Amino acid sequence: MAKRRAGFSVDRIPGATQYTQHGVLYPGYYPPGPSFIGALDIIASPTERPYASLADFFQNVPWSQGSTYVRVDVQQFTSLPVRR
Repeated sequence: MAKRRAGFSVDRIPGATQYTQHGVLYPGYYPPGPSFIGALDIIASPTERPYASLADFFQNVPWSQGSTYVRVDVQQFTSLPVRR
């Protein structure tokens, strides 16, 4: 079974429905989908506290060879889109 791990910092104002997530996908990360349903292993802050800012995240998030940085622009809704 493929391992998948991600560390994320969410830059979000409470109650906002549009925000950006920043993350690091570590070697061996495999996205969820029809051929893989596994447990998500989230890597905690190495400082054992939440990241104080995006700059703190970039300064302290664990990084190893083969890692990739991702930025996700999110629009959050309270309902599913209508199926067509």
